[in-house]
Amino acid sequence: MADRLNQEEHIRRRQRGIAFFDYGHSSPLDEKSSMPRAVSYQTASEQYAVQIVRLVITALRGLAILLAVVVFLGIGLRGVGSACTHLPSRTPGCGSALIESTTPYLSTFKNGTTPLTETFKSLTNVVQMAPSLSVLGTAMHLVSANFSSTHDELKQFPEVYQTKHTSLDTLTETLGHALGAAELLSRSDFSYRDESLLWGHNGMETIGKMVDTYTTALNEHSTLTWGLVEQVLHRIPFTARYTPSYDIAYTYFYFGGQQWLEIEQLVHMANDSSTLLTELTTNLSTLSTHLEKVSAENKVFCAGYDPNNNNTTNSTQAALCHLDPSLQIHKVQSMLSATRWTHSVVSTALSHYTSALSNIKAPTNALQLDVSGYTSFLPSKGTTSARKLRQILETEMQQLTQYSHVARRWEKFMAKLGKELTKGEDVGKLNEHVNAAVVSGMDHRWWSGVKGHGEL
Repeated sequence: MADRLNQEEHIRRRQRGIAFFDYGHSSPLDEKSSMPRAVSYQTASEQYAVQIVRLVITALRGLAILLAVVVFLGIGLRGVGSACTHLPSRTPGCGSALIESTTPYLSTFKNGTTPLTETFKSLTNVVQMAPSLSVLGTAMHLVSANFSSTHDELKQFPEVYQTKHTSLDTLTETLGHALGAAELLSRSDFSYRDESLLWGHNGMETIGKMVDTYTTALNEHSTLTWGLVEQVLHRIPFTARYTPSYDIAYTYFYFGGQQWLEIEQLVHMANDSSTLLTELTTNLSTLSTHLEKVSAENKVFCAGYDPNNNNTTNSTQAALCHLDPSLQIHKVQSMLSATRWTHSVVSTALSHYTSALSNIKAPTNALQLDVSGYTSFLPSKGTTSARKLRQILETEMQQLTQYSHVARRWEKFMAKLGKELTKGEDVGKLNEHVNAAVVSGMDHRWWSGVKGHGEL
């Protein structure tokens, strides 16, 4: 009795469901049997799950149909665009942005040129200045040393040696800033050219891998195949990014973006250093001119003055005539020559780096448009022929090899020169050659006076 009551209670607690009656397969003309073959039950939750599955299937079918429509639309627009290239420019509809296909940037380069041709030229000019850029600190320390030995004596007579435009305190501050800026530029230039900033995975290494990979892939036997692949993928939404044109364009764009930032910093450093050196040159030139004037007046004022005569009653004359300003003129002029030499080197480097920045900006901006075009819903850019891509890669390999050769040649030259002049830890001979060059107003090739190193 208890079991029966429990069973009835269980039946009453059972979830409300839906019954499905199976009468078998019969035609509309057949009389339906009054008794079903089978009866199946589903709970409400199961019925909801079935409805959700049906909705998902319907949505997937809709997406598949939409994708097919978009693919055929893209192919159709590409076909119309190809036809428009053979029709008059005023043909209605051919000027639409959806139809018109602009020429890819990589297709615009003449044989023997690449996006990095001009950049390599500018960087080669900087490499050839490496020995001069590396001794900017040495030249400026000559200025600092001469100023230290002159400062105390000039400080004793500010009314004579200081002008209304220049004070020793201002000169000291300007010299400190100029020295720091020149040394910072020298270190930063070395770090950029000789370390991973230029040669690492954000620099030449990326270009080298791209050249190696696609020079092998785009061989003479595969150009036709890759050409067909490009034509097909450029007509399907979001697939142009899987083409060699996109990969090569993106590699150039990535390299340009990274080097843009590094070169731009060097331009700012060189510009700051040039500004400070200009100010220091102006101050030293003013001081030198004033010292020459004071020296000439001193000779007239001290004519007949005998330092061995203790009967001189004019203490001011004794003090002024005891100090010979002509002794300081040579030091100040040496400081001025060294500052001018340093400023000349920095200005030339600034010109080369500014040129390199301009040469890297132009292709990077153009490639950015290509890259965004390749990754758009309907790629708006045409294809670059596999043959043209191969020509660019072969030229890039030659340029990269040539630049690497020049960089290694100057690196070996600097190592040999430094080893010969420093003799281990002794830098006296190096300082001697640098100081002699900058004081005499030589050009940037300060090493010309070193035996056996006149020419590279």
